[in-house]
Amino acid sequence: LKAQASTRKPCALLAFPDPGQAATSAKTLIRAIAAAMVPTLRTFVIFAGLVQACNGLFDGVSSGLKTRKVDDRTQQLGQCKTLCQRFGMQALANQFSKNQAVSDAFAKTTGDPTSCCKVCDQAYPVSGTR
Repeated sequence: LKAQASTRKPCALLAFPDPGQAATSAKTLIRAIAAAMVPTLRTFVIFAGLVQACNGLFDGVSSGLKTRKVDDRTQQLGQCKTLCQRFGMQALANQFSKNQAVSDAFAKTTGDPTSCCKVCDQAYPVSGTR
């Protein structure tokens, strides 16, 4: 009997003489921790959902305050200048085929985005000088 008792090694981690007891205690401990975390996690998920919902509600309010009205001329001018920066002078010349002077001006600016942007300013006057 004495030889059998000495062959059993105690579990060093939890100081249980039987490793089966240590595993059972560890499982019990993990279950207790998980049970304690469930209400906390539930509260967190509810809070995160409320924040997301309120964010959606207030986006409409804040964007209404920050939004500025852009007229069509300003938007067209920006698109024209963007096309100039992408070397679309020929496309702009084709777009203004009805206005020969502007079409020729865009055709002459091929390869020069800066002068093309100046032609855009003439083609789409924003200040109403046209």
